Amino acid sequence: MIAGLMKRRIDPLWEHAAAPLIGIGMTPNQVTSGGLVLVALSCAAYVYHQSSLAFGLCLAFAFTFDALDGAVARRRHMSTKAGGYFDAMADRYQELAVFAAIGWVADLWAIAMIAFAGGLLTSYAKARTAIGKRVGVPT
Repeated sequence: MIAGLMKRRIDPLWEHAAAPLIGIGMTPNQVTSGGLVLVALSCAAYVYHQSSLAFGLCLAFAFTFDALDGAVARRRHMSTKAGGYFDAMADRYQELAVFAAIGWVADLWAIAMIAFAGGLLTSYAKARTAIGKRVGVPT
């Protein structure tokens, strides 16, 4: 219920922010790909300069593309299951890159990979729950 209330208020803001991307003709998948590239570049830069503040700021900018791709899809009427799948897969690669960069810089590989595994398990659990709801299996 709370997520639904917030979504109704936040989505119009994201759709307004997506206007420049729509104006230059970007597709939702291009926005997703651009976000993935920005995250990868931010992680590579972090491994090089090791500034947590700069890393955080770069990631804050790069991860906005995760919300903007959906806004572009809605505004351009280009929402597809394949696009949603691509977005979800790109999200996992982004998470892996971030945790790997943190693991490298802080030499905390075990903690970084446990955190990444938690993200994967959450995605898996969400998908399994959705399957159960579709076939009428109690969840």
